[in-house]
Amino acid sequence: MPSLKVAALALLVASVHAFPASGGRFDSRMLRRQSNETSVSGSSSESATPSNSTETSTSSGETETATSGSSTETSTSTETSTSGSSTESSGSSAESSPGTGTSTETATAAAPAGNLTDPDILQFALTLEHLESAFYQQGFAKFPDSDFAALGLKDNQIKDLKGIGQTEQQHVTFLQSALAQAGVQPVKPCEYDFKFTDAKGMATTGALLENVGISAYLGAAKLVQSKDILEAAGSILTIESRHQSSLRVLLGQVAVPQAFDAPLGPRAVFTMAAPFIKSCPQGSNLAIQPFPTLTMESTAAPAVGQTVKVKAASGANGATNCAFTSGGVVPGGTSFTKFSEAEGCQIPQNVGGVTYLALSNAAPADGVLTDEMVVAGPLILGL
Repeated sequence: MPSLKVAALALLVASVHAFPASGGRFDSRMLRRQSNETSVSGSSSESATPSNSTETSTSSGETETATSGSSTETSTSTETSTSGSSTESSGSSAESSPGTGTSTETATAAAPAGNLTDPDILQFALTLEHLESAFYQQGFAKFPDSDFAALGLKDNQIKDLKGIGQTEQQHVTFLQSALAQAGVQPVKPCEYDFKFTDAKGMATTGALLENVGISAYLGAAKLVQSKDILEAAGSILTIESRHQSSLRVLLGQVAVPQAFDAPLGPRAVFTMAAPFIKSCPQGSNLAIQPFPTLTMESTAAPAVGQTVKVKAASGANGATNCAFTSGGVVPGGTSFTKFSEAEGCQIPQNVGGVTYLALSNAAPADGVLTDEMVVAGPLILGL
């Protein structure tokens, strides 16, 4: 099974407790049918996960994340890809080894979102759930309770914080079971580098991951064919929202920074998740290619109306606008302002809360940002 030609960080995290209301059963037959229909013999290439680093800066109680650095590796693989799904055939592929330039996996563009199947989406979800579960496991292993107590958290709040990690592991278990019952080999966890520095930084990054997950869920909703899976995903979306709000409260931030959340497409979501992934086992490499990373050149706290300067890892050639995707922006979900490498761009008045900033080569009047328009990014702004 190719790793996740899928939809949106579709952090389609599905909980063990999130079975469909109709009888409490997860119907794996549709998944098995979709998987069989989209699997053929042949060969395809997979994209390797890039080795990036993440930077965080605090802004008025909010946090902004910028990814920096990018490298692509290659490895040979004899897997098949049709309509966003594939079957692994005999052959071999090397585990991706970011930064070495010696692995042999060939990068390819992701399948069109419209071709993604429910098994694809669940595989991507599982990959992202592996990431989230590992994030909390490693963070709590590195930082003792006393470090969180030093942030002003009480014993019950530390317990609640750890409970978030426990539910993420339940999501992993559910997705593994759902895929196995459908006759699909679940992807395995990857090797991660979360670059933990302290307990506060861990909690802050956790809030960002949860918010990206929320946007991924929203972006993936229209791609899911099974109503049962969509219902289960919806129930998980509400849990991810609770995770994010809980973390924001524990960090002393505004619990609900805006009235609406913004959906994101798969490549945008993966662009923000990929910096945490160092390498993945054979058969579990991501088949979604991230956009070039985008970083803030200024450490000043961003604010509406302010001019910000950003830098694209691959250069900003062709970029004419900054694209600000934020909940409640109408029409289309994205607001555009003029961009130049020398001057940067201005944060528009109609965005707020958690906002995603990308560079684009167009500024359509309908406010719809497509993958074809994206030059680099996104990164996250806390406004």
